[in-house]
Amino acid sequence: FPSHDILADKGHIYLMGHSEGSAVIAMLAAKNNSLKNPIHGIIGVGTPLVEGMEIIKFQNEESMKVMKLSDAEVRVYMDLVSQFLLFSKERSQKERSSTSPKIAPLTIQEFDTAYALLVRQWEERISPATVKRLKKRMNKISKQEFDALNKASFQSVVYNKWIGYFLGLNPYTYWSNELVHRVIINGELDSQVPEMLTSQPAKTLESQNAQNPKNKQFTYLVLPKHNHLMQECVTGSVDEYQQIEQTTSELFLTTLLNQLNSMSADSELH
Repeated sequence: FPSHDILADKGHIYLMGHSEGSAVIAMLAAKNNSLKNPIHGIIGVGTPLVEGMEIIKFQNEESMKVMKLSDAEVRVYMDLVSQFLLFSKERSQKERSSTSPKIAPLTIQEFDTAYALLVRQWEERISPATVKRLKKRMNKISKQEFDALNKASFQSVVYNKWIGYFLGLNPYTYWSNELVHRVIINGELDSQVPEMLTSQPAKTLESQNAQNPKNKQFTYLVLPKHNHLMQECVTGSVDEYQQIEQTTSELFLTTLLNQLNSMSADSELH
């Protein structure tokens, strides 16, 4: 859009994306050579730098820990969920492959059968105390409503084409593009895209980028005590979001402006 907007400065196009969106802007920037008006720089916020499968599995595992499941029960849950995630990832890869034979769409009946088996295995392997605790956590939501929401989330994993694609996508590949300025701003306490999964890939990018002075800049910043939404926080957990009145922190906005100015230092920004 900005490359065709008559009011846009074609020589200074910057893109910013949050979470999965930061992978999308990096993918678009990788097509720079085919764009009429190339992208000057990209800024990722809450940016994953590992395969989507790792991110989704981490998020599921953390959500179970918040519910105070035992380590054994978390392992059971993750074993079952991982089967669905892997199925979706591999199915998506086959659908997009030019060499794999065409696969038939998964029917609702086939999904219902697989989902019913997963639920039965889960219920057989968790303790009565955990069942009681989960029911208490549901508060005013009925079991039927909870079951419907849970089933819908598994349906999205299997039928949503973007999720299937994201599970096998590693944004690192696109963020290694050295032809554009790149800035990543993540939160120290991000519980959705944890720093523990992004710090090492980021360090590798920094090291690779420094080897050639002709490369465009790459900057990786971690804001202390910030969550996935760039809010100042205590724990960073999803449950804490609703307790925070701040839309986004002043530190994040200042950092964003400074990095934008830095990226545009090699040309006049209007």
